[in-house]
Amino acid sequence: AEQSERDLERERQKLWSSVEAEKRALHTEFDAERMALRKERRRLSQGAERQRQQLGEDREAQEERQRLQEKAESLEEEMREKDKRWQRTVDRLQRQIGDLTGKNRELQEEVRRGEQMGQP
Repeated sequence: AEQSERDLERERQKLWSSVEAEKRALHTEFDAERMALRKERRRLSQGAERQRQQLGEDREAQEERQRLQEKAESLEEEMREKDKRWQRTVDRLQRQIGDLTGKNRELQEEVRRGEQMGQP
């Protein structure tokens, strides 16, 4: 009976050691998995942050393109208006030149007639 108890106690110790070893192995595996999950979570978080930054930069670039497009359109409209004003000014000056050229001819005719009348 005493031998049986010793055998039983030995079996119990062996089993307990085996259970403890298994527990340690599971804890080690659990810790490794936890570390891997933390790394993966950090990697995903950093990736998401980079993506947010990229989206922000893309949005800023799009806004800048839009702003520049609007500025270009505004400048083109301003140039068209200036071209119209310049063309009106050129047309007015050409009319004035034509009028003055005509008056100049008339005055030259008058001077010529006056000179012809004044000659004996």
